[in-house]
Amino acid sequence: MVSLGDMVGKKIQACIALFDAENVHEYTLHGVESFGVWIGGPSITEYLLEKLGQTMLSKTPVIFVPFDQVKVILALDEGIQISEKVLQE
Repeated sequence: MVSLGDMVGKKIQACIALFDAENVHEYTLHGVESFGVWIGGPSITEYLLEKLGQTMLSKTPVIFVPFDQVKVILALDEGIQISEKVLQE
């Protein structure tokens, strides 16, 4: 079983309603708390730059996202996965 706590410091794929309610983006998981996660990544930086009307930040942003804003978190397990459709052909 995969645990979010075990994934701290690793890349995750997630759909965060605050940033993009339709698509999954890659983030780095920096921490897990009772009510949400601390994440960072290029899409967060771009989001903040746009909202702040700036072109650069002096530090890499890490943001807390409450679980009610997280639609899905995708973790990739070890091993190769092949489409079953390909195997049936």
